[in-house]
Amino acid sequence: MDEQQWFAETDPEPMLAFVRNRIGLRKLRLFVCACWRRVLSLLDEQAATALYATEQSAENGIIIEGEAHDLFRDASDVTDQFAWSMAFNPSNTTVDGGKSYEIERAAQCQLLRDIVGNPFRPVAIYPILITPEIAQIAQIAYQERTFPTGTLYAPRLAALADALETTGCTDAEILTHCRNAETHVRGCWVIDWVMGKS
Repeated sequence: MDEQQWFAETDPEPMLAFVRNRIGLRKLRLFVCACWRRVLSLLDEQAATALYATEQSAENGIIIEGEAHDLFRDASDVTDQFAWSMAFNPSNTTVDGGKSYEIERAAQCQLLRDIVGNPFRPVAIYPILITPEIAQIAQIAYQERTFPTGTLYAPRLAALADALETTGCTDAEILTHCRNAETHVRGCWVIDWVMGKS
């Protein structure tokens, strides 16, 4: 996979295969949770409980025995399952020829891009840019989510971009990512970069 393919891809499976050894367990957990949250209304209580437990384990670093291997092995199956859940959602009363499935897979690709960023151009860390104010804005953006989707509150990310720019950040990729209208979720590469998470 090359950079152009990474940004054009509409199937998360080759993207997951490409980043398999480049991202940590936390980011993978958060990606799976973001996929789950897209179909939260279709999940039963047991699955919703598993979602919340997985989110918590991503944050506190608890590793379930064998989980890393299983998550990497099964992440493609999970994304496929949720795409099919969206495609065959009982509220979807029209036969759409698989468009719901394709739309969901493309949305999952966007979630993965939000979490991983551009694997071909890693962002250089400039500690001087991370002032206490920047760290606080990032922490608030990370904690403040819209429910039930769990997406990050976009105005907070825009405020983070403004604050970074004020401290001298000129990295267009960082600033554009924070200001774009795409969905941002926990694990967002810019928030993680500011907070020192991986």
